[in-house]
Amino acid sequence: MKHINKAILFMALAAAAFTACDDDEDPAFAPEVTISRAEGSTSCVPGTTYELTAQTTESVDTLCWLLDGGKVSDAASYTFTAADLGVHEIILRAGNALGEDADTLYFNVHKAEAGRISSVNDITNWTGDGANRSILAVQWVTGAEIRNPADNEVFSRAWGYRWADGEERTGLDMLKAVAAKDPRLFVVLMTSQYGTSPVGFVYDADGDGFEITDGEHSFTQTDFTNGVYEYEDNDYYFDGITISEGDYWIGGMMSAFACYWNLDNSADLQDQFGESQLSAGLRILTDNSWDAWTLSVFDLENPVNPQPKLHLLEAAE
Repeated sequence: MKHINKAILFMALAAAAFTACDDDEDPAFAPEVTISRAEGSTSCVPGTTYELTAQTTESVDTLCWLLDGGKVSDAASYTFTAADLGVHEIILRAGNALGEDADTLYFNVHKAEAGRISSVNDITNWTGDGANRSILAVQWVTGAEIRNPADNEVFSRAWGYRWADGEERTGLDMLKAVAAKDPRLFVVLMTSQYGTSPVGFVYDADGDGFEITDGEHSFTQTDFTNGVYEYEDNDYYFDGITISEGDYWIGGMMSAFACYWNLDNSADLQDQFGESQLSAGLRILTDNSWDAWTLSVFDLENPVNPQPKLHLLEAAE
């Protein structure tokens, strides 16, 4: 599947190329077609308008624009106006006597403001492209009571992740991709004989960098690559960490640890997530799946892991 972002200046050239189908000369090859559009994100709010233009390598006899499977135009250009919330698929097909080609774009239409979420459509911060959608949620606790924090001691954010049909993605793939895109989210990953798992999560809420330290070891954003700090099991487990004022941290392994929760096959946010029986690297994402991370106390005598407080979950900006 091809994706191309072109400036509006090229649209006139694309339209001119399309008019070549009126020439008497026979095409030398089957066409290759791309959707040309102005620079900009394909994640948008209702009312956003996109001018799309067909760009072909050969003269064509037929053009067809499809929106969510239904034909909307056979002209050289098409104007898409975002309306209904959700992911919308635009396919452009072009053909001549020697063959056909197609190009596809996905537009994610979401609510105008970040805030409390009740469904996938409320997510505003998206990473990736494609028809499938999953949600990553992280819950930070600022108070000492981890198991049952007060509402005013909870800070949680949710991000969206998209990928194409026919491709396999894991919870770990989503973690890395979202951290690489959002400059405020950072993830500590540890690789051991059991695979790679997150040890901690940082959120740089004030946007001016951060420092996490246990008094002996310190880490800042400069120690992370593409939002991720990866290390192999070396008996350092990020326990007893504090973070600079204005930012958020959860993590550890021996006294507290990041707990993994999953919800599948639900575009709407449900009350109950199931505690994952798989590591993030083995968790296979499906369309409309949710992954949430909370902090649990390591207590063999009373092993109760706190469910995420979903009524406080907000969409990341």
